[in-house]
Amino acid sequence: MSGSMINIDTIEGSTEVLERDGDLTFCVVTNDGCDQNNYLLVGLKMVVSSQLPRMPKEYIVRLIFDKRHQNLIVLRKNRVIGGITYRMFKERNFVEIVFCTVSTDEQINGFGTRLMNHLKDYLKTRVQYMLTYADENAKGFFKKQGFSETILLERKQWKYYIKEYDSATLRCCQLFPQVNYQDVTQIMGRQRETVYRDICARSHFHHIYHLPDTPITNPLDIPGVREAGWTEATLAEKEKSPSGLQERLGKVLEDIWNNPDSWPFKEPVAVQDVPDYLDIIEHPMVDLRTMKTRLQQKYYKDEKIFLDDLQLIVSNAKKYNQKPTSYYKCADNIEKLIISHYRKILNQ
Repeated sequence: MSGSMINIDTIEGSTEVLERDGDLTFCVVTNDGCDQNNYLLVGLKMVVSSQLPRMPKEYIVRLIFDKRHQNLIVLRKNRVIGGITYRMFKERNFVEIVFCTVSTDEQINGFGTRLMNHLKDYLKTRVQYMLTYADENAKGFFKKQGFSETILLERKQWKYYIKEYDSATLRCCQLFPQVNYQDVTQIMGRQRETVYRDICARSHFHHIYHLPDTPITNPLDIPGVREAGWTEATLAEKEKSPSGLQERLGKVLEDIWNNPDSWPFKEPVAVQDVPDYLDIIEHPMVDLRTMKTRLQQKYYKDEKIFLDDLQLIVSNAKKYNQKPTSYYKCADNIEKLIISHYRKILNQ
């Protein structure tokens, strides 16, 4: 049975509908003394304060109402739900983004992306770059909006002109006048559809195969296996030298076992001594001794399954224990060994 076309139904598309119907509006506001604009700026200040509770309210007010700053505000049914505060350095060819926030109850609706795309379209003929300092909580959003840690401007163009923040990284986004940023999502959707059609024309991945009622002894007789490109030769290569795999994995496991930092992970966690362990850890992992047993039973068919078990032991230990504890330190050291040394052994 052949597959049907993917239905590209993006969140961004729903924001366009709201905007077209007049339920979502955008406006650029400055502190010009107008009562209506002051009302909107106060609304933006309330949103920024709620999203950045550690930032002094006086500081937020000063920046939003600074006449050198502009504010692109988004309203849903005439209620301020977010905005971007920025300062333009036109002679230096960049804009500094000071605040970029959307109220909590509206963040999953794609308004932040729509807001940023409106700003890009507004600025693209005025400046070439946008700069902002993004902390750990914001870096994911800005990465999706095209910001990176590669600063394309010369340092002398922006140094001492923008505000620097502790625990934040400077990020840059280049603007292109020929791009219609509000249509980017639709363009990408059409590109995905084109790629999907091309894949469907070249492969059988979208076909569904049904197992026969009779038992199958040869893996190649499983419907769809040969169509996926498997042959006797590739299957033999996959199954080749299991003893070599066991030997390599055994060496790695023995080296970890003999490491002085492995002592917390040699035996199962005594859940009777830590009754909240199963409440915190979603996927409890076996210990190193059980991994030895699994290795003897040829449980590990490839390196990835083996490494996943090791990594889960480490990640569970780091999730349950705090950084200052010896358990966390041991897990951290073992993880470094896995990354820096043992994966090299497995790839030999």
